Amino acid sequence: MRTLLAVSATMLAVLLATGIARGAGQIDKAMIDATLSGFIQSRALVGVSALVYQNGQEAYFGAFGQADREAGRPMRRDTLVQIMSTTKPITGVALMTLYEADKFQLDDPVSKYLPEFANLHVYAGKDHTPVGEIYRAGDPTSKTNTLAEEARKLASLPLLFQPGTRWLYGASVDVQAYLVERLSGMPFDKYLEKTIFKPLGMKDTRYVLRAQDHARMAALYQ
Repeated sequence: MRTLLAVSATMLAVLLATGIARGAGQIDKAMIDATLSGFIQSRALVGVSALVYQNGQEAYFGAFGQADREAGRPMRRDTLVQIMSTTKPITGVALMTLYEADKFQLDDPVSKYLPEFANLHVYAGKDHTPVGEIYRAGDPTSKTNTLAEEARKLASLPLLFQPGTRWLYGASVDVQAYLVERLSGMPFDKYLEKTIFKPLGMKDTRYVLRAQDHARMAALYQ
């Protein structure tokens, strides 16, 4: 049995903790309803929806609360939401399709395909390093940068530590996206559309919101 839940990581943990399945893998729809509606009643969330796929078939869908509280617009099946860091696994899938096509090997140096990264340096100072300030001044992740411009800026900045010795949240997935462009010869968004979104029927997943979609977009609350 395979069960897919299209919910946030936090909500998935709650659903699993409350027990979404009962006896022989049956989905407990009432339990999911109670959990999701509970988020709304407690004001933990303004709006929420969840989709469960089991054995290739839709086993549950529920929507509760408001997509836009001020406009009084309810959360619905066709509500568009920002998926934030879910772009990371999508980028990973795109890159691995190119691995399956034998476009690169996992132990290849990235500079083999992105020569901008051939001469990286690691900052050799002590304790409180200025790397953060250097990074902010370089502003590689500015929304005005193309992937190529961001990669060039990143490659010109010193690393905070030797690769593989520590982990720090950064723009590594953006470098993966640029690598997809180089390996495929296509703009990143076009490659995603052709290779992932269209084959999977993800007709409402994109980086740029179309004018006609604004009315379906959920408001973002803190």
